[in-house]
Amino acid sequence: MSSTGTYAPSGASTAPATATPLIAAAILGLFVLAAVLSAARKDVTQGFDEVAHTSYVAQIQHTGEAWPAFNSLRLLDPQTFHFTDAANYLNHPPIFYGLLAAIGPDLENAFRRIFKQVFELFLRPDHFAGAGRDQFLQVNESGF
Repeated sequence: MSSTGTYAPSGASTAPATATPLIAAAILGLFVLAAVLSAARKDVTQGFDEVAHTSYVAQIQHTGEAWPAFNSLRLLDPQTFHFTDAANYLNHPPIFYGLLAAIGPDLENAFRRIFKQVFELFLRPDHFAGAGRDQFLQVNESGF
Protein backbone atom coordinates (compact mmCIF):
# COMPACT_ATOMS: atom_id res chain seq x y z
CA MET A 1 0.00 0.00 0.00
CA SER A 2 1.42 3.36 -0.96
CA SER A 3 1.58 6.22 1.51
CA THR A 4 1.40 8.88 -1.18
CA GLY A 5 -1.90 10.49 -2.10
CA THR A 6 -3.60 9.97 -5.41
CA TYR A 7 -3.48 12.78 -7.89
CA ALA A 8 -5.56 13.53 -10.92
CA PRO A 9 -4.05 12.15 -14.10
CA SER A 10 -2.02 14.68 -16.01
CA GLY A 11 -4.61 14.85 -18.79
CA ALA A 12 -7.59 15.48 -16.44
CA SER A 13 -9.39 18.79 -16.58
CA THR A 14 -9.41 20.61 -13.23
CA ALA A 15 -10.32 24.16 -12.34
CA PRO A 16 -7.60 26.37 -10.93
CA ALA A 17 -8.05 27.43 -7.30
CA THR A 18 -8.75 31.03 -8.32
CA ALA A 19 -11.72 29.96 -10.47
CA THR A 20 -13.68 28.49 -7.54
CA PRO A 21 -14.51 31.86 -5.86
CA LEU A 22 -15.42 33.29 -9.26
CA ILE A 23 -17.80 30.43 -9.94
CA ALA A 24 -19.36 30.84 -6.47
CA ALA A 25 -19.72 34.60 -7.04
CA ALA A 26 -21.35 33.98 -10.43
CA ILE A 27 -23.85 31.52 -8.91
CA LEU A 28 -24.63 33.96 -6.10
CA GLY A 29 -25.05 36.79 -8.61
CA LEU A 30 -27.47 34.72 -10.69
CA PHE A 31 -29.45 33.86 -7.55
CA VAL A 32 -29.69 37.52 -6.52
CA LEU A 33 -30.67 38.52 -10.05
CA ALA A 34 -33.41 35.86 -10.13
CA ALA A 35 -34.71 37.00 -6.73
CA VAL A 36 -34.77 40.67 -7.78
CA LEU A 37 -36.54 39.88 -11.04
CA SER A 38 -39.05 37.70 -9.22
CA ALA A 39 -39.78 40.46 -6.70
CA ALA A 40 -39.99 43.09 -9.45
CA ARG A 41 -42.73 41.25 -11.29
CA LYS A 42 -44.73 40.56 -8.11
CA ASP A 43 -47.84 42.71 -7.88
CA VAL A 44 -47.41 44.52 -4.58
CA THR A 45 -51.13 45.21 -4.29
CA GLN A 46 -51.80 41.48 -4.11
CA GLY A 47 -49.37 40.91 -1.26
CA PHE A 48 -47.77 37.65 -0.38
CA ASP A 49 -49.44 34.53 0.96
CA GLU A 50 -48.40 34.64 4.61
CA VAL A 51 -52.01 35.35 5.63
CA ALA A 52 -53.13 32.16 3.87
CA HIS A 53 -50.50 30.05 5.63
CA THR A 54 -51.21 31.66 9.01
CA SER A 55 -54.94 31.12 8.46
CA TYR A 56 -54.32 27.43 7.74
CA VAL A 57 -52.55 27.04 11.11
CA ALA A 58 -55.28 29.01 12.91
CA GLN A 59 -57.98 26.84 11.33
CA ILE A 60 -56.32 23.66 12.61
CA GLN A 61 -56.01 25.25 16.06
CA HIS A 62 -59.64 26.38 15.99
CA THR A 63 -61.22 23.13 14.80
CA GLY A 64 -58.72 20.61 16.14
CA GLU A 65 -59.00 18.67 12.87
CA ALA A 66 -55.75 16.97 11.91
CA TRP A 67 -56.66 16.99 8.22
CA PRO A 68 -59.25 19.71 7.52
CA ALA A 69 -61.33 19.68 4.36
CA PHE A 70 -59.75 22.15 1.97
CA ASN A 71 -63.10 23.68 1.02
CA SER A 72 -63.73 24.55 4.70
CA LEU A 73 -60.54 26.59 5.12
CA ARG A 74 -61.12 30.32 5.65
CA LEU A 75 -58.77 33.30 5.73
CA LEU A 76 -58.04 35.38 8.81
CA ASP A 77 -58.52 39.12 8.71
CA PRO A 78 -54.93 40.37 9.16
CA GLN A 79 -56.14 43.37 11.20
CA THR A 80 -58.31 41.55 13.74
CA PHE A 81 -57.13 37.91 13.50
CA HIS A 82 -60.73 36.74 13.19
CA PHE A 83 -61.89 34.38 10.46
CA THR A 84 -63.61 35.92 7.45
CA ASP A 85 -65.93 34.34 4.90
CA ALA A 86 -63.16 34.42 2.27
CA ALA A 87 -62.03 30.93 1.28
CA ASN A 88 -58.40 29.96 1.79
CA TYR A 89 -56.92 28.85 -1.52
CA LEU A 90 -54.16 26.66 -0.08
CA ASN A 91 -54.36 22.94 -0.66
CA HIS A 92 -51.12 21.75 0.91
CA PRO A 93 -51.00 18.62 3.06
CA PRO A 94 -51.47 19.75 6.68
CA ILE A 95 -48.56 17.88 8.29
CA PHE A 96 -46.35 20.96 8.65
CA TYR A 97 -49.31 23.19 9.54
CA GLY A 98 -50.45 20.72 12.20
CA LEU A 99 -47.00 20.85 13.77
CA LEU A 100 -47.10 24.65 13.80
CA ALA A 101 -50.61 24.58 15.26
CA ALA A 102 -49.43 22.32 18.07
CA ILE A 103 -46.30 24.23 19.06
CA GLY A 104 -47.27 27.79 18.08
CA PRO A 105 -49.37 30.40 19.86
CA ASP A 106 -53.16 30.61 19.52
CA LEU A 107 -53.36 32.70 16.35
CA GLU A 108 -57.08 33.42 16.23
CA ASN A 109 -57.00 35.16 19.59
CA ALA A 110 -53.53 36.67 19.23
CA PHE A 111 -54.73 40.23 18.66
CA ARG A 112 -57.01 40.17 21.71
CA ARG A 113 -54.33 38.56 23.88
CA ILE A 114 -51.61 41.03 22.81
CA PHE A 115 -53.94 44.00 23.35
CA LYS A 116 -54.85 42.71 26.81
CA GLN A 117 -51.18 42.24 27.72
CA VAL A 118 -50.27 45.73 26.52
CA PHE A 119 -53.25 47.21 28.37
CA GLU A 120 -52.32 45.44 31.58
CA LEU A 121 -48.67 46.32 31.24
CA PHE A 122 -49.12 50.04 30.61
CA LEU A 123 -52.51 51.01 31.98
CA ARG A 124 -52.82 49.19 35.29
CA PRO A 125 -53.10 51.73 38.12
CA ASP A 126 -50.49 49.98 40.27
CA HIS A 127 -47.83 50.63 37.61
CA PHE A 128 -47.95 54.38 38.22
CA ALA A 129 -46.13 55.47 41.33
CA GLY A 130 -47.68 58.72 42.60
CA ALA A 131 -49.88 59.20 39.51
CA GLY A 132 -53.12 57.46 38.73
CA ARG A 133 -54.16 55.94 35.44
CA ASP A 134 -56.54 58.84 34.74
CA GLN A 135 -53.71 61.35 35.04
CA PHE A 136 -51.61 59.21 32.71
CA LEU A 137 -54.38 59.10 30.10
CA GLN A 138 -54.95 62.86 30.30
CA VAL A 139 -51.25 63.51 29.79
CA ASN A 140 -51.11 61.19 26.79
CA GLU A 141 -54.26 62.65 25.21
CA SER A 142 -52.73 66.11 25.27
CA GLY A 143 -49.78 64.84 23.28
CA PHE A 144 -47.16 65.00 26.05
